[in-house]
Formats: sequence, C-alpha cells, structure tokens
Amino acid sequence: MNSILPKKSSSEYQSKMEEVILVELENHLKVSLLKGQKKIEGVNFQIDFMNEESEIYGEIYVCQFPLKSGHLRKIKSDLLKLLTIEKLSLPKKIEKYIVLTISEKDRSKLDPLTQDLVINHSIEFNLLGKKSWIFNTICIFKFNVLYIVLSDEVSVELARVRENQKDGMSN
Repeated sequence: MNSILPKKSSSEYQSKMEEVILVELENHLKVSLLKGQKKIEGVNFQIDFMNEESEIYGEIYVCQFPLKSGHLRKIKSDLLKLLTIEKLSLPKKIEKYIVLTISEKDRSKLDPLTQDLVINHSIEFNLLGKKSWIFNTICIFKFNVLYIVLSDEVSVELARVRENQKDGMSN
C-alpha cells in the first residue's frame, strides 16, 4: 500500500486510508463494496462498507498496535452497531466484519512466514487479547476480523499524522 494519502488531518487521512483498504477488501472478499447508510426499521446506520446482496456489513479501523483504551471503545462501538444491524435484519443472517490495520513490523512479529496483505483473525493471530470480552464477543457472535497490512512507509506516515493531530490538540 503506497503513500497516496493526504498530509492534513487525521480524519482526512483515515477517510483516504479507508478508500485504499476497500480496494484490498474487495479483492479479498471477491465482491464489490460500498460505503454508505443503511436504514433498517427507521434507524439509520452509517457503515464503512457493505454489500447488501451478499449481506456483508463491516467497519474499518485504521489503527496502530498496541491499542489504547479509546481505540478499544471504538471497536466495542462497532461491534454493537453490527450486532444491532444483524438483530434488526432477522431472519436474515449477515456477515459482520471488523477490519483493523497492522504494520508490516507487527505482522512479522506475529507470523514471520506470511506475506499476505489481508490476514484472518484467529487464536494464533490475535491482537485483541485472548482473555478479553471483546475476543469472546467476536467468537460467540461469529464476527469476521481481518487485519490489513500497511507498508512501513504508510505506518510511519499514520503515526506522524496522529502525532501532529495530538500536538494540535494540546496547543
């Protein structure tokens, strides 16, 4: 994944990253994906990606590991959103995805043999904690968690953008 990303704000960077990640996801899932809104029983949901025909709904989180408490709150919120969409969609069963980014360095620490750009979450490849309720929720409610590998260059740029944003907030 090359650095074709804006240099301004973290949210602008995140939006551009999500566009790049959607292309990777479409290749991995072999379906076209759209970002948008879904209205179910009068409730509007903003969704990072979906394919209504295939019943796929997912959220993307551009992040760095280890996750901080604020990052975990965002993931918890996304889990709840996707469970609500599933409950309101009954009797249809939907495929629920949480997509997280990971640096090449973190990938190689966990699995030095894989060169995949999209990695499925598993007991062995798990960055969310094996004893956490988040991990149990993912297992019990059959979430698909994917890690998208970012190049070292993009990971450094992401850290720089986040640091600039943090500096701007403290001034």
